[in-house]
Amino acid sequence: MRFDWSEYLQLAEEIGQDAEQSELEQARRRCAISRAYYAAFCSARDLLESRGDYSAFGDGRDHEGVARTFDRAPSVERQRVGQELYRLKDHRTKADYDGDVVFPNELVQSILARSRRLIDRLQRV
Repeated sequence: MRFDWSEYLQLAEEIGQDAEQSELEQARRRCAISRAYYAAFCSARDLLESRGDYSAFGDGRDHEGVARTFDRAPSVERQRVGQELYRLKDHRTKADYDGDVVFPNELVQSILARSRRLIDRLQRV
């Protein structure tokens, strides 16, 4: 059975929900951002592959390739998916690599909501 990538978003929401009550507040928030991005990215990649619109490399090139495939589509709705993937990836990269960035709870909740909307949007494109 194929993994349901939206489960990453459910996990991210759980992790991000209790971050302020944890000694690991920033680590939880960073983890939530990262998982939210991967939920959206992998869902988008799988949709493209299932429609024959993209062949994954199985490595880092896919992040740009998937976003670009959506961003260059003729449909405005699909372009929005690509643009949002770029924005979510930027947050994920900062969360995973930039130790100087502090993530306020409001930003984390916004990223989680944006990931949820993107996954919902994939049902309509």
